[in-house]
Amino acid sequence: KNMAGVGTWTFALPAIREAKRKVEQGGSCLDALEAGINVVEDDSCTGRYLVGRGSYPNGKGVHEFDAAVMVGEGCQFGAVAGLRGVATPVSVARRVMEKSSHSMLVGQGATAFAVEQGFPLETAEALHTEESLRTFRQFSQQQAGAEDLNKDNKKTNSPGGHDTLGLIVLDTNSVHIAAGVSTSGAAFKAEGRVGDSPLPGCGLYADDSSGAAVATGEGDNIMKFCPTFQVVQLMRQGFDPQTACREVVKQIHQKVGTDMFEMALVAMDMKGRTGSGSTVLHWEDVCDGRKYEGFPYVTWRSEGNMEPTICVEPATRLK
Repeated sequence: KNMAGVGTWTFALPAIREAKRKVEQGGSCLDALEAGINVVEDDSCTGRYLVGRGSYPNGKGVHEFDAAVMVGEGCQFGAVAGLRGVATPVSVARRVMEKSSHSMLVGQGATAFAVEQGFPLETAEALHTEESLRTFRQFSQQQAGAEDLNKDNKKTNSPGGHDTLGLIVLDTNSVHIAAGVSTSGAAFKAEGRVGDSPLPGCGLYADDSSGAAVATGEGDNIMKFCPTFQVVQLMRQGFDPQTACREVVKQIHQKVGTDMFEMALVAMDMKGRTGSGSTVLHWEDVCDGRKYEGFPYVTWRSEGNMEPTICVEPATRLK
């Protein structure tokens, strides 16, 4: 099978490797996508990237997960938001797409559906690590000691930034593409807060006629611009993924002005070409301490036995 994949941030590396393994065993692009994202979701060590087990909880100390999958064939879509008790939310999102008459389930409804589908529920404690609990306690103490209760704590108290695992897998033989995202959302977010990740056209979009795109960054701002839908539309018009991503970031930058928020896009067209656009100036991998001048993402193609590789996209600047 000729397959290709792309994922956001350096922690997409184990996800892409697993997707590659799944494909080599004969799995579909959706199987590969789900298996790849599951590896990162279920690993407590990667929780510090705000994905799955061991990630940072909401402001009340509870994990609320957002995830979505989209298949380019017929633009099928499934998502969960504010899902509690399941460390692999992207698998629940896939079940929503395949087994539910709805496209998105949230909160208690998402959890009830997961239970119906046979997913074991875990306690809040089981989803924490020592690191995530310690950081949450520090946050709680800071909140209790804050003299000004209306003070905006987002900047000072977000320990892991705002990272989302986004993956795209393409089967170049059957000409099908799939995109998926998973995140625990902004660290210590308000209960019930949902970012861009599980929203179609915002966190992800896929269409077999042109390709797919995923987004990562400050979700409360990203969702206002539907960037992944825009990227896929530009690719439909003939733009390559690199130009499409940079163009969309540039247009958003022009609207927002000098106080631009952090965001990054990756995309893949139906030929397996990849591209990225970003406003990320610097990023430090919290697990291995490596620093990147720009936005790191991972690409892979089975053609020519190319191994998964980290690329770095410099920040798009306004001319």
